[in-house]
Parts: sequence; structure tokens; C-alpha cells
Amino acid sequence: MIKRILRELAKLENNKLKLVEEQAKTQKQIDDVDVKIKEWNILKKEYEKIEKKFNNCINPKGTNNEWAR
Repeated sequence: MIKRILRELAKLENNKLKLVEEQAKTQKQIDDVDVKIKEWNILKKEYEKIEKKFNNCINPKGTNNEWAR
């Protein structure tokens, strides 16, 4: 009976170890995706700033550009 209990415990511990390893791999993948998301968000913000500056250059506030409408 004790041998069966010990085998079951060893089996469960091995399964747990495998799951923990898979979890670590998955977390690494998630972290990598988070880094890429942050990089793309930074790029998006930079693009929006440039686009806003460009639009302000083309159509400055306070001017009456009838031809631009």
C-alpha cells in the first residue's frame, strides 16, 4: 500500500514539475509579447506626434485658409 502511495506522489510531483516548466515558458512568451506591445505603442505615439506636428504645419491654427478646406 505505501509503495502505491509513494508512486502516486512521485507521479503527481513529476506532473507538477512539468506544468511549472510549461508555465515558465508561457510566462516568457507573454513577457516577450508585452515588450513588443510596448515598443509598438511607443512607435504609435511617436507617429501621432509627428502627424499632429505635420497637420499643424499644413493648417496652422488661427489662420484662415479657405483654399485648404
